[in-house]
Amino acid sequence: MIIKGSPYKAEGEYAQERNIRKMRTIYSTTGTATPEQRKIIDKIEKGLTTGDWSGDPYHTMHNAEYAGIEFWEEELRVDGKWHRVEDPNVPMSLGQTGAL
Repeated sequence: MIIKGSPYKAEGEYAQERNIRKMRTIYSTTGTATPEQRKIIDKIEKGLTTGDWSGDPYHTMHNAEYAGIEFWEEELRVDGKWHRVEDPNVPMSLGQTGAL
């Protein structure tokens, strides 16, 4: 099941360089999200949209992955369409780019 999170304001150097104003997180679960998965997704959404993580955000995201939730970010570009944010570190960690 795909759950689209609420858009939130894009901040930081990445957003300024690429002229990105809004981002959102997409969550993917196998089948319908369980109550435990839904609780974790709601906690991440609260942290992203309001900044209130009530704890360590990395621990929360680790718990999401442990609970079987895959997630990634999308950015709203100038063309008005949502595009998946490709993390440049992923191909490097998978050995798909040249060695350092």
